[in-house]
Amino acid sequence: RDSNSFKFDLQTEELDFTSLFRLVSDTASKKDFRSKLTSRISLHSDTGGFWKSDGHIIMNAFELRQGGQRLEAQKPIVVAFNAGKITTQSFFLSGENSFLKVNLDRATRANFKSSIDAKLEMNLLSILTPFFSDLRGRLAMSVKTEGSIQQPTFYGSSFIDQGYIKLTAFPRAFEETSADILFNKRDII
Repeated sequence: RDSNSFKFDLQTEELDFTSLFRLVSDTASKKDFRSKLTSRISLHSDTGGFWKSDGHIIMNAFELRQGGQRLEAQKPIVVAFNAGKITTQSFFLSGENSFLKVNLDRATRANFKSSIDAKLEMNLLSILTPFFSDLRGRLAMSVKTEGSIQQPTFYGSSFIDQGYIKLTAFPRAFEETSADILFNKRDII
């Protein structure tokens, strides 16, 4: 409820956050993921809960590795909260021939404006996709969101090259997959 107070403080020191994914899926352990997160989270709100909070998330160190691929922050990532308006500063992860950039500019629950630009090996995303038993290939994307958290709209495009996608519940893999996907409001073309 919006009248609830909210307070969340957490500090991590070289936390292997892949262990959190192991709680709900064995994908992280099967695929040899390693990670490190050194962070400080301090969020609070007298009323309005999380979506009206003030504070920050500061990630002084972030690293995700799977096999020979990695994404890491070269400098601290800051996510600032001001009365529920969320803004990112320096949210940029990079690795050899890979990057992920996330931008939030005063995003709120009612108007969650964001942009995500990436070029990376899809195996790094497989930690988020337990329904794939294997996920490989190159992904390039540029996507913006608007609208509420409950009904977001997406704009942009993504391109998959040399994809290999194996669904856990499907006997055959999709090999040498290429896809050019366009996002237009609520449609995927």
